Amino acid sequence: MAGGVAFCRHAIIRNLNHCTRCGAALEAKHQFCWKCGVATKTSQARKAAASPPSKPASLGRGLTAATSPPAIPEQVMMVAVVSAIAAFIWLVLLAQMAAFVINPHGRADLNHTLAQARVSAGARPGLMVLYEVILILSVLVPAVLHAFAFYGLLSLRKAGWVVAFLLAILWSVVLVGLPFAYLLWKRDNRQAYGIP
Repeated sequence: MAGGVAFCRHAIIRNLNHCTRCGAALEAKHQFCWKCGVATKTSQARKAAASPPSKPASLGRGLTAATSPPAIPEQVMMVAVVSAIAAFIWLVLLAQMAAFVINPHGRADLNHTLAQARVSAGARPGLMVLYEVILILSVLVPAVLHAFAFYGLLSLRKAGWVVAFLLAILWSVVLVGLPFAYLLWKRDNRQAYGIP
């Protein structure tokens, strides 16, 4: 009789698995742990055997689920952050310019300045509109370009790199952009964006 109990105990233990999360004893037929509810190894193996092999899902730009997206170079991340800060500053300037244009006192000051410059009263409204449009666009365009450079650098887009590089070259007129142009022009940073 003792041999039968040992055989029976051995058969039960052989058919028991243990939960990978909580360690509870599980029978081979269990698909989920009765204690914590996690899927068992056997249920995962059944699902894998039952489902046909599939191709990895494409994540765009030639990446698959098995490969991770390329990392943004650390130095380029700094350029992206500076671009975001510059975009924010240009947007603040845009708000100030819009307030100046909308404010009646700002328009009166501009009209007075044009009168002092001996511009005829008939030409002043057209010049004021032209000046206001140029003023707004001169602040809106850099804000949009810096925001595009920020987004493009973070999403590893060639156009983002190109815009950031051109902005760095333009900023080099005041010597601020030279270090950023150098960082962007380094071979490993260019290659991260697919630029030889």
